[in-house]
Amino acid sequence: SNTIMGRKFPRWLKRLLRFHQIRQNRRSLIEVDLVDAGIGPASVSILARIVHQNSTVQTLWLSENNIGDIGADNLATALQHNHNIRHLIIGSNNIKQKGAKSFGTLLREPEGPLQTLCMGGNDIGDEGACSIASALLCNQSMKELWLKHNGIGSKGITMLANATRKNSVLEEIWLGGNSAGDHGAIAFATALSCNSTLRVLDLSQNSIGNNGASALRDALKVNHQIVELSIDGNPTDDEIIVSEINSLVEINKTGGSETQKLQMKQLFYSVEGENGHPNSTEPQNAGIF
Repeated sequence: SNTIMGRKFPRWLKRLLRFHQIRQNRRSLIEVDLVDAGIGPASVSILARIVHQNSTVQTLWLSENNIGDIGADNLATALQHNHNIRHLIIGSNNIKQKGAKSFGTLLREPEGPLQTLCMGGNDIGDEGACSIASALLCNQSMKELWLKHNGIGSKGITMLANATRKNSVLEEIWLGGNSAGDHGAIAFATALSCNSTLRVLDLSQNSIGNNGASALRDALKVNHQIVELSIDGNPTDDEIIVSEINSLVEINKTGGSETQKLQMKQLFYSVEGENGHPNSTEPQNAGIF
């Protein structure tokens, strides 16, 4: 929004006011909204210098500013010297693989402060995703990663999945609107079988068919941490598999111990429908949840 304290400002004035506020370094300023402020690659270099000197801002909203790869590189470089910003939102900024590589370099710092990185609506592709995935292998601070609608194919999705097998900090990864396919979904299913920290996985609109969905379903039989798994908008036409995924996720939400969740899943699969598959819509299953 370009409204500040109830008043409407042109984008350039909003940008000027926000830059001034950051430069003042006031303790009360912990979140800065620069969404659609007309920053662009040139102005982001000025912002980067200001951010480098600031010690109070923890959340920086920079979506819809067309900063591109040059702006992304300037910003990522500045954040290597800023240890206060925890949450960075840079969606819809025309960032491609070079910009993603710059953030990959930033994330390779094991104890870096960044906990949330939202890069949805850019175009980092497989190579950009691979750069970020490589960084996740050593990163020990990132908790939320948003890469929705970024032109990532099965190669990039698979690399991200492989990274979550070794990463023990990441809690949410949002990948909707990419092209994981069955191969990418199966890679994440393999990761879920051994990952104990990931709680949210978004694979909506990712060209996943029955084979990929089936692999994810099987992974949930042994994974008790996932409380949200979205596969909406995929060409999966097996309603039984989708129903089982939803039911297994609901069991994970119960909050019981891993042993209790495993027992509930075993009970769930001991009640079969006429076709030999569990039927979560039957009344006798309602008590499990």
